[in-house]
Amino acid sequence: MTLPDVEDLLAAEYALGVLDAADRAAAEARIARDPAFAAAVARWQAHFAPLDAAYPELPPPARLRAAIEARLFPSPAGWRRRALWGGLGGLALSATLLAAVLLWAPPAAEPRLQAQLQAAEAPVAFAAAWDGRALRLTRTAGGAAPPGRDYQLWQIGASGVPESLGLIAGADLVLPLADLAAGTVLAVSLEPAGGAPGPAPTGPVILAAPLSAP
Repeated sequence: MTLPDVEDLLAAEYALGVLDAADRAAAEARIARDPAFAAAVARWQAHFAPLDAAYPELPPPARLRAAIEARLFPSPAGWRRRALWGGLGGLALSATLLAAVLLWAPPAAEPRLQAQLQAAEAPVAFAAAWDGRALRLTRTAGGAAPPGRDYQLWQIGASGVPESLGLIAGADLVLPLADLAAGTVLAVSLEPAGGAPGPAPTGPVILAAPLSAP
């Protein structure tokens, strides 16, 4: 399920470790109960992983903040200084997050496997691509499911048993998946609102196609 932008940004902030203690605790509680939010956090953690490798962790000099304060605030400490320091800290945090998301984003990986889920009689079509870390499903034709219904994505491996990958709520769906094999079939079924009540499709399977190398 695709999260709203503000919730996806919260997942990114958690992955970067920039939340305060209360917000971080709330995010951890949500990870435990909300699979979509947990998946978004995992995706952002994988997204930011190259930053950890590129910059070794070094403790800042203990006198650094004191030196900065002494230069910026030559007068005795007061509420104005503390307020301005907090404002500068907030601006720095926003700038760091923006730079991490927009400037330091690693290039998109080439897909290892892909599939075109389309059929002449189907009201919708999707393109699927897997890059070794995540599966991206993009709607290429049609629109949302009819009122009171949901599209649901399934994978069917060598065992022949379908496994739900979740509901397709928007035009794009990104799922962290580290293990997919060529020949795995992706299928889309039309289910009651909220998805199939059991472990297998209950509505009509309107699309299906195997993953294969480009």
